[in-house]
Amino acid sequence: MKHAALAGVWLAVATAAIAQPPSTAQSGKTLTGATFAIAEGWTEHVKGAVVMLDPPETDIHVAIVDVTRAADAKSAAAAAWELYRPRASPPFKLLTARPPRNGWDEQGVIDYEISPSEHLKVYSIVRRKGTTWTVAIIDGSESTTEKRAAAVDLVVASLRPAGFVRETFAGRTAHPLDPARVTTLLDFVRRSAAELDVPGVGVALIDHGRIVYEGGVGVREMGTAAPVDAHTLFMIASNTKSMSTLLLAELVDEGKLRWDEPVIEAYPPFRLGSEATTHKVLVRHLVCACTGLPSKDFEWGFTTTAKTPPPIPSTCWQPLSRPAASVRYFSIAT
Repeated sequence: MKHAALAGVWLAVATAAIAQPPSTAQSGKTLTGATFAIAEGWTEHVKGAVVMLDPPETDIHVAIVDVTRAADAKSAAAAAWELYRPRASPPFKLLTARPPRNGWDEQGVIDYEISPSEHLKVYSIVRRKGTTWTVAIIDGSESTTEKRAAAVDLVVASLRPAGFVRETFAGRTAHPLDPARVTTLLDFVRRSAAELDVPGVGVALIDHGRIVYEGGVGVREMGTAAPVDAHTLFMIASNTKSMSTLLLAELVDEGKLRWDEPVIEAYPPFRLGSEATTHKVLVRHLVCACTGLPSKDFEWGFTTTAKTPPPIPSTCWQPLSRPAASVRYFSIAT
């Protein structure tokens, strides 16, 4: 970072969970006390047990509905739809369970039978605390839902049951990673990998700047005996996003970049489809998936079918050269 900075900035849409809610977000609450954040520019109105959240556009709605009694997640979602839009629920397709966390006792995602020709994005997030279910219904056009994905994710990711208190480790002293604790962690990783049918996992443990373990569990490929070790290579996948954000944060700490700096000031050739949007995008927007740029990773969705598309042209992804004295290098993936 002292000699040159190369920050690979991803303009992502659907993976904004690691981003902190914007300071302009407002808070909301359901009748049973479940809380959530609302993005700037969205409006809220309440009708009975239904909290409606609407963006500036009129073709997408997010409804948060309390259901005090239901036999299961599917029944809770059906009851929520009756309160939101009576007799308008699309046919049920699939319920995918999610691990309970953030104070919830049960979580799941429900997908519905939607014809591709309708160009709609409709699904429900179902969560339970005790006997109370809180259902978030996302109902809108596919294009606007993608455009407002960051704001929708803000609502869903911030939804907490009444009385939830976030655990904090502030002021606590961490236990040292002695051999016994290292063994416990590796056993946990090994059991989790087996439960999830993951062939192998690479593991590195660092305690106060000292590497206390390098290695892994399992094998490199299913059906083979080659073990995962400290030098096994893995696809880095979306870890590039957190790495890019970390590199940008180091530049901000060094005073060489500002989070609220327009991107075109840091890198003048930067352009989006709209000139007005181009001038509004700040550096922080590049790492919070809130520019409205649609997903461009569809080639990953066809890699196991006969319809695999050709490779992306190199012109879509390449480092952008500038003089070595500059610290504002960007490689924009769109």
